Amino acid sequence: SQVQDLLGSYTTDYSPGNTARGRNVERAAQLLNGHVLYPNETLSVYKTITPMTSDNGYEAAGAYVNGEVVQEEGGGVCQVATTCYNAILNAELATETRASHSMTVHYAPLSQDAAIAGEADGSSYLKDLQFTNNREIPIYLEFITDGSNLTVNVYGKETRPADRVVTYEPEITEVFPYSIQFTEDPNQPVGYCAKVSSGQTGYKARLWKVVTVAGVEESRNLQNHSSYNMKPASYIIGSHSDDPNVQAQVSAAIATQDVNTIVGTVSSISGTLPPIIVDTKGQSDLAKLAAGASGA
Repeated sequence: SQVQDLLGSYTTDYSPGNTARGRNVERAAQLLNGHVLYPNETLSVYKTITPMTSDNGYEAAGAYVNGEVVQEEGGGVCQVATTCYNAILNAELATETRASHSMTVHYAPLSQDAAIAGEADGSSYLKDLQFTNNREIPIYLEFITDGSNLTVNVYGKETRPADRVVTYEPEITEVFPYSIQFTEDPNQPVGYCAKVSSGQTGYKARLWKVVTVAGVEESRNLQNHSSYNMKPASYIIGSHSDDPNVQAQVSAAIATQDVNTIVGTVSSISGTLPPIIVDTKGQSDLAKLAAGASGA
């Protein structure tokens, strides 16, 4: 009867991506929706949403495994954990366990994500979001999906002063620009270039909890530390030529793994920059890098 106030809320957009991922987000949200936590009770998101199997309503979708995106049943459920994490931060519940992703995600700022990882059957976890109701009355968790947005609401009894405002500020402490890896394909002609995978910049970051009262900062406390791996971009470069000297020249350029050397060598032979996939601005990644742009 005392659960009547919205203590914290957060919304993320899950509409980009494939249908299976969206269904996984909705299934995990369904399993978490409606939970009541009594004072000092702890909830494990991992235990609540597993097993991540087809029998439990999950489908195969993209997930991070060892720094790569692979198809796994339940792919996408980390977005549910992340949305929940931010809602409980705003409600100021006690976070017991939280881990960042191995690489950055698009749906939350750095250090405001929460990853789920472990055995599909729920027997053991590597990463989990666990939080405790540190209030004197129960809280109610609401997870809402509409096909595009996921909203997590935390309800309880508000006892915090109306002029007390809590915000969270992520801070990047280190940046690791992604490298570029080139693989030679002697069966493709000189001038051929195919982008195999995009790179991702790595980061170290931390999250600050900032409390203001009547517009004046009262406290600034460290909430967490996070680390995100760099992932190299990968290209295949053709080196085939009827002239063995030309092929040897291109092979030697590729062996340097230096973008300027590769672009310069290939363009001097073919007369143009490698015809590779262009980005949204209509300029090739290699051309930008050759002009001195940063890989980050």
